[in-house]
Amino acid sequence: MVWPELGVMASTECKTNSIRRLLVANRAEIAERVFTSARSLGIETVALYSDPDANLRYVRSADQSIHLAGSTPAETYLDVNKVLEAAVRSGCDGIHPGYGFLSENPKLAQGCLDLGITFVGPSVESIEIMGSKLASKALALRHGVPTLDSLDVTEITSNQAGEFAKTIGYPVLVKASAGGGGRGMRIVESPEQLDQSIESAKREALNAFGDATVFIEKYVQSPRHIEIQVVADQHGRAIHLCERECSIQRRHQKIVEESPSPFFDKHPELRLLMGQAAVDLAQAVSYVGLGTVEFVVDAQGNFYFLEMNTRLQVEHPVTEAVLGIDLVRIQIEVAQNRHLGDLIGDIDQSGHAIEVRLYAENPQLDWRPESGTLEKFLVPGQTEFQIGGAIRVDSGFEDNSVVSTYYDSMLAKVIAYSDTRQNARKILRKTLIDSAIFGVHTNRDLLIGILSNSDFVDGNTDTGFLVRNQPNDLIEASLEEKWLEISAVAGALVLQARERENTRAFVNTPSGWRNSRSTTQFVDFSHNEEVVRVEYFNSSDGFRIANLSQLGLESVRVISSTSSQAILEVDGRTHRFQVLALDTQVFIHSTLGLVCFGRLPRFPAGQDEISPGSLVSPMPGVVVRIEVLEGDRVEGGTVMMALEAMKMEHKIEAPITGTVKEILVSVGSQVEASQLLVVVEEEQ
Repeated sequence: MVWPELGVMASTECKTNSIRRLLVANRAEIAERVFTSARSLGIETVALYSDPDANLRYVRSADQSIHLAGSTPAETYLDVNKVLEAAVRSGCDGIHPGYGFLSENPKLAQGCLDLGITFVGPSVESIEIMGSKLASKALALRHGVPTLDSLDVTEITSNQAGEFAKTIGYPVLVKASAGGGGRGMRIVESPEQLDQSIESAKREALNAFGDATVFIEKYVQSPRHIEIQVVADQHGRAIHLCERECSIQRRHQKIVEESPSPFFDKHPELRLLMGQAAVDLAQAVSYVGLGTVEFVVDAQGNFYFLEMNTRLQVEHPVTEAVLGIDLVRIQIEVAQNRHLGDLIGDIDQSGHAIEVRLYAENPQLDWRPESGTLEKFLVPGQTEFQIGGAIRVDSGFEDNSVVSTYYDSMLAKVIAYSDTRQNARKILRKTLIDSAIFGVHTNRDLLIGILSNSDFVDGNTDTGFLVRNQPNDLIEASLEEKWLEISAVAGALVLQARERENTRAFVNTPSGWRNSRSTTQFVDFSHNEEVVRVEYFNSSDGFRIANLSQLGLESVRVISSTSSQAILEVDGRTHRFQVLALDTQVFIHSTLGLVCFGRLPRFPAGQDEISPGSLVSPMPGVVVRIEVLEGDRVEGGTVMMALEAMKMEHKIEAPITGTVKEILVSVGSQVEASQLLVVVEEEQ
């Protein structure tokens, strides 16, 4: 075969599997993770980077870095020809795809085969069969592994899809056949939602994976999500490396994973049955390398095959911790034709590991993803790969890194390992409490809330956990009383300390400051939909808070404040508050919590500047669908359009009932946060 885009003729010679220089066809955290294992084997590393990723740490970490011109996944990391051209140009004899992007794309594996490059992954045939959820389900059925009834609905009529959904019974799940990570998945509760859900899933799947194939299957409500790690060499041997519990998910995407599964404590026979089923499926396709077989398990212990991920998993560190092995190194060694027997001895699962995914998002505002500059990024733990450590942090970000709108919003994986589940949970919770991230909202406090929740403590989790336990409830339950008001006081103290320390205070002082002990001023902080006002005055003996009693903070005593921190005594306990004040945001971190306040102007813009029916973009993104026309009558809550941001679709709903007066964007428009999208004239 010829790759004309590369100017290279496919090799017909038998190539050695030894890898001297490895290109990682991925970015950020996973690229750095692969570099570490490659270096341990004496292998040179090559990074790829897009325009937005040029200044991320992984680009500097590699021995070589190659620029892929462009910003979107489609024009960079998803472009097979660009990736292969970079490998040829840099003299690489190996490619590791990481996870996501091209990791389950058979065209990349085929290109490596044609060009004599070692692909660190399974064969083209294995990827094609197991990378397709439909084909892999058919294979599982042939080998006696239980599956859920499903139907490919990509090219059938709406009526046919509706009849099948009616037959298996609602709710059903519309699911992308390629890829994973929760993209291209929609729960459908009623026939009225089916057509729109199918079309939406197709668009998201096509953008994320380059494949719009979707299918319908019966949706099992609130099962356990348990997966089995498998590994197989090129000599016909396949084994499983125990299980991971991945039940706590938002939008079908895992955010907490652990090993071993607490469920198997009560059902030890399942580890054997599911482990053997996973190995049987791997051997059925002559699988080579690392792979993960995923199952749902109902309350009675019945398990059903979901899919096989023919790649490294995001959550692989928990398996590494409890088994004391380097999965990425094994993956590279297997690709170089090593025997499993030489790489892995007896499987001895010891202790417990829990991983959480730290995202740039606001769980309290419908999981809204965030982009921007990480002014400060501190997650205490080991930054270098180390098996068996108490805390491990896998991240591609650091202070001043930019979180782009083009890619997944995961900032880091934080993994705790200890002798017992409860100890691992406590260590992880304390690490998150000590973590300070300034510049974007994160799900840090939600993760703390999950780890503090009694159901999680007892191991009673399933995929409905975040339906029963709403983000607001989990976050508030884990925070101390009046934490928001106390943090606002600390923020006001620091803002005023900044002014006092400024030698040009009288020139640069903001509107509202008075050098008078008798004039009370105020600053308003907003948090989601809540506003906290802190009143203050300047007296002869220093800056004073005027409304502590109104805030219910009679027991709070100010010890000191500077332009970056405040120290307060709360109920006899001393707390240090680290504060970063930006133009419109104030970030405050303490052991009480991590809060991002909006700083409201003292004199808001006139009400006529934004009409009540104006619908603005909640985030930067691209308009992918518009559901209404000018002149249409809409009910409040009607879906008006959809934005794509960070590889997910987000619905934009009508703020009021009325008539669509003006549509200011079109499909394909790139929009910024707070940009006006639609104006609805309110119904009188």
